Amino acid sequence: MTHPARFLQKRPIRRAASSRVVSTVVAITVLLVVCAAIVPSARAQDAAAPGQPVTEAEAMAAQDKFQKASLNADATALQSLMADDAIFIHGSAAAQTKAEYIASITGGQLKLTAYDLKEHSVVIFPGGAIVSGLTDLGIASSSGPVNGAPPRMLHMRVSSVWVRSANGSLQLVLNQGTPLQGGASFRRVGSNPANPGAAPGDSH
Repeated sequence: MTHPARFLQKRPIRRAASSRVVSTVVAITVLLVVCAAIVPSARAQDAAAPGQPVTEAEAMAAQDKFQKASLNADATALQSLMADDAIFIHGSAAAQTKAEYIASITGGQLKLTAYDLKEHSVVIFPGGAIVSGLTDLGIASSSGPVNGAPPRMLHMRVSSVWVRSANGSLQLVLNQGTPLQGGASFRRVGSNPANPGAAPGDSH
């Protein structure tokens, strides 16, 4: 039979061991909770919040993606980059909705061979930005080269308005091009700029 005094001496040891186990469990639980909070926070930093200010670099990155998507007739990219109510206004004053612009790009009605933005400026406003600059647009005939003629080159000042969407990305809501004054707004690619040989009218 175990002496009562010896039994009492063992009980604090069990309590101490039990306390260590509880402390360890609590520490692990706290660590898991902290990690669970950190991971979503880190992911949230990758995608900008809807109210987060737009930076010039972010606006230019969105503009570059739009230009490349237009050149490559990438409907998926254009769908993502353009807001559903976006308006595209050409230098001829013709206006297109998002669906119409994408259809004209992917269907070959508007076939771009160049989309170069020069001397750009960026104006930041709450929730968005305006990218503006001189733009050279190469446009090929929808029916292919006519009599071996190269694509036309339009010289315009284009402004694009970008706004922060609900998911944090930038989307284009307005793109407007204005032909440059002081001469023809376009010339043949590879022609002498002093003698553009402009054809009558343009659809951009």
